[in-house]
Amino acid sequence: MVKLLVLVGLMALMLAKGQTGYNVLELHLIIENRGIYLVSPVVRSPLEVVVQSPRESRRLLFNYESIFSLEAAFSSPPQGTEGIEWFYDGRWFLRQNGFWEQRELELQGATPPEVDWLKAQVEKLLRPPLALVDFPQQPALPPLRYDPEPGATLYSTVWIRPAEAPSLELPRLLGITPVKLGGLRPRGGWLASSTEVERLWREFGLTSPPKTNPSSAVGFYFSGLRNETPFKLKMLEMKLEPDVLQAVLELEAGETRSPEMTGMLLLFEAPRRTTLRVADSKGNVLGTYR
Repeated sequence: MVKLLVLVGLMALMLAKGQTGYNVLELHLIIENRGIYLVSPVVRSPLEVVVQSPRESRRLLFNYESIFSLEAAFSSPPQGTEGIEWFYDGRWFLRQNGFWEQRELELQGATPPEVDWLKAQVEKLLRPPLALVDFPQQPALPPLRYDPEPGATLYSTVWIRPAEAPSLELPRLLGITPVKLGGLRPRGGWLASSTEVERLWREFGLTSPPKTNPSSAVGFYFSGLRNETPFKLKMLEMKLEPDVLQAVLELEAGETRSPEMTGMLLLFEAPRRTTLRVADSKGNVLGTYR
């Protein structure tokens, strides 16, 4: 595999989040040995600015949400710091306790337009699977110099690289969905194909099943219907061992009763099919499925 390294540094607008003084977003993109500063000014009025990078100086017309690029030097992610890990295989997953949870990509300190821009670049330029690490408020590249200075800056870093084997071996939570059908009995197991996923979704009165990876094993767990209000499940941990995939759930049940029974349906992927053991946070085994 050709070594591919992408490093993105973010200086984000915080006005919308109740903080003042930040009005420039600066992204540091590195692909292999080529670096690029991506500058997204968010000043409300057009402003002509001279921007100086280590390699060049350019006069740019800053305007709201425009994007400019400048050549940069190769760098590396912040040292000695832990970041927020994401995985991309055509879908975005956030790393939790031993598993990936499917979510829409969010970056600390970045506004939605900047995140959308980054997602578009990833989908256009890079081939999945990828690992992305978000280092909030951690600088990576030397800051650009502006004349006049458009405002204070907030530094963050995002690092994108090919996914490594340990990332690919983690199970992936596709979602926990409330349902009103399915019966009283808890159950679980493995699904042989996307057709079986669609059939399961119809059985529980759902539409638009999650997209699954054909090369992964797909499993499910259903809590059974209850009239406890509110009743929810939270995934605390998924641990894949040679012979067992253990899922530890936190059951959130209310003390009141509801005339309408509800349950929770959990869908996940794993690198391989194995024994599925579901337990609660107190260590009680809720079910074992093969």
